[in-house]
Amino acid sequence: MISSRFFFPARRSPWSRHFATSRPSAAVTDPYKTLGLDRSADKAAIKKAYFNLAKQYHPDSNKDPKAKDRYVEVQEAYEMLKDPAKKEQFDTYGSAGFDTNGNPQNPGFGGGGNPFGAAGFGPGGFNFDDLFSAFGGAARAGARGAAQNQIVVGDAIEVATSISFAEAARGSSKSIRIEPLTKCSPCEGSGLKPGEKKSACLACGGAGTRIHVMQGGFQMQMTCEVCGGAGIVIPRGKGCGSCGGDGVVRTAKTVRVDIPAGIEDGMRLRVAGEGDAPAVASLPGSVHTRNGDLYVHVRIQPSKEFQRDGPNLRHRTTIPMTTAALGGRVRIPTLDGTVEIKVPQGTNTGDAITMAGRGMPRLSTGQFGAPRGSGDLTIEFKVSMPKRISAHERNLLEQLAQSFGDGTARRETPRSDATTTATAEKPGILGSIFDKYRSKTSDEPAGDAARQSEQDNDQQSAKKASSL
Repeated sequence: MISSRFFFPARRSPWSRHFATSRPSAAVTDPYKTLGLDRSADKAAIKKAYFNLAKQYHPDSNKDPKAKDRYVEVQEAYEMLKDPAKKEQFDTYGSAGFDTNGNPQNPGFGGGGNPFGAAGFGPGGFNFDDLFSAFGGAARAGARGAAQNQIVVGDAIEVATSISFAEAARGSSKSIRIEPLTKCSPCEGSGLKPGEKKSACLACGGAGTRIHVMQGGFQMQMTCEVCGGAGIVIPRGKGCGSCGGDGVVRTAKTVRVDIPAGIEDGMRLRVAGEGDAPAVASLPGSVHTRNGDLYVHVRIQPSKEFQRDGPNLRHRTTIPMTTAALGGRVRIPTLDGTVEIKVPQGTNTGDAITMAGRGMPRLSTGQFGAPRGSGDLTIEFKVSMPKRISAHERNLLEQLAQSFGDGTARRETPRSDATTTATAEKPGILGSIFDKYRSKTSDEPAGDAARQSEQDNDQQSAKKASSL
């Protein structure tokens, strides 16, 4: 098994960075009047009015010098009305329910004297998440909102593995070794030593944000760099010794990944929940968490026998010119083993036949989830022509060319002597036997005549001797 790790993404902070600007402190104005609404407006109407006015007075699109101030007023009004606690405070007490910094007079709403409110945004602050949403962006929720209302998901892990062509055809199972972040067992993800507790961040007073005064009286509100926007920290010396206060540690493990039959090169498989665990030690309170996913990039080794096009396969086979001319049978490889196929008479190079259902399995399914079977296997023929031939083979080919009436073929033997030469050049085994028999039968009459002549001469000599 070949497996390599692409990368382990660095842990992201669970907090988003937020920036807010504000004008110098001023009395709270009527947010409904600013947005052009009455107090009976619902949440959808408030949001719609805000988006329309934000686009209208955005400094990038509106060059009116007063547009910037109007834009900030719209942001302040929306920040108040989108917060259920502040909206209820204004609906009950009006402007008297807030101090000059825009914080509710009742400490239960104001976060204990924090000049920027419980969520870290005062009357002069605005949330860029809403601004980005108005223009089609995808900003994340604020730090405290994310901790209380969202599921914190860990990072994904990406690895690569290589399989053979045969494994891709029939399916396989691979063991992938990874080192994901897992929840620390001693502290159970809290990042604290047993019996210890987190404390409020002294840098921001537990607000999670800090204010920076700019030139001209403008203020810039930024995420606290000490606590990362959480508002709480793990005191020095009270962090877990196993994870260093992070709440997560890297642990080596092996994951068994099932690879479906018919997978294509470069595809990516997702194994849910086998990625990194989220680091939530810095989050306030109890949060919902979920591990990230494991992504396996599959590479398929090329085949020596087949070329692939999705579920369809192609195989090229070479046949002699005699088989191509006369027809015959050849053996070719398939995914299920070697089979014999018929070669039609008169096959040329480039001709092909298709074997339905002999290709790769299809990954997708048909109606009601039924499998869609396999692709096709196409057999393409290539006719092999001899580069060197003997004199006898040339003579036979020249006779074939003469029989076909081919006047363009080159000839080395005179046409008139072609038949005689072909017969006399190489008689073969049967011809040799026949010649020996013919020579034997032709010699027998001559021997009988000689013996008869000798007998006649002996008889004549005997007669002459008796007469004497």
